[in-house]
Amino acid sequence: MTGRYAMERPLGGEGGLAWLATDKVLGRPVVLRFFAADGVSEDDRRACARTAALLSHPGLATLLDMGDDAERGLYIVFEHVEGPTLRARLSEGAMAADAVKKLASDLTAALAAAHGAGSVHGRLRPEDVVLSRTGPRITGVGVARAGGGDAAADRAALAAMLPAIISEISVPAEEAPVSATPNSLLPRRRTRRIQNLFAAAGLLVIVALVAFGKRTRERTRHDDTPDAASAPSTNAVRTSAPTRPKPSASVDAATPDASPLPPLPPP
Repeated sequence: MTGRYAMERPLGGEGGLAWLATDKVLGRPVVLRFFAADGVSEDDRRACARTAALLSHPGLATLLDMGDDAERGLYIVFEHVEGPTLRARLSEGAMAADAVKKLASDLTAALAAAHGAGSVHGRLRPEDVVLSRTGPRITGVGVARAGGGDAAADRAALAAMLPAIISEISVPAEEAPVSATPNSLLPRRRTRRIQNLFAAAGLLVIVALVAFGKRTRERTRHDDTPDAASAPSTNAVRTSAPTRPKPSASVDAATPDASPLPPLPPP
């Protein structure tokens, strides 16, 4: 290729559509991606590339340029991310559980950023993830592909990748070497599951004991407090108290044997 980019070598797994090249103006390595004849219009390809060029996220390879080649047609230029692909890393053996958890979190955040800006990947695979020194980077966002693809397809592709990653989980790095195999770690995994079950059972016992103690204290307080039925009633005291006799309507009624007084003499 003449002009700004000098093609160095094809990148594996891309069918000759991706090449490592050198930006002769800036003197840096880049990746050129060409397009297969898959029925996608050139206008659609350009529109996808322009949208992706606005993205800036540490988990995404940056789209730098777009151009036309006299022989191969339209191409787009990505930054070259150094590091092994996720596919190559999985072939080396088990990964630490903490590393897998961070990997899944980083890839989810990168896809969310792309989708939020209106871009999709459309064909996410382990070979599209490069494990750089600064973290995982997704390459190829903004390449228009046949069949389109949407955010849901990208999330489904990531979910399909996770079982393959999880199957390679090892115990934490300080407990086992990276070269350990899943089969060699089965006894440790079983031991860890048993420990987790015992821990959960112990937590349930503690919760039950606390609840039982609280209920016992409440019952004790209730027993020490007299009931309303056993407490003396004010009304009962009032009715049992002796009643004072009412005064008589006349002295005669009170003393029936008393004789009437004689009349007073006239003055």
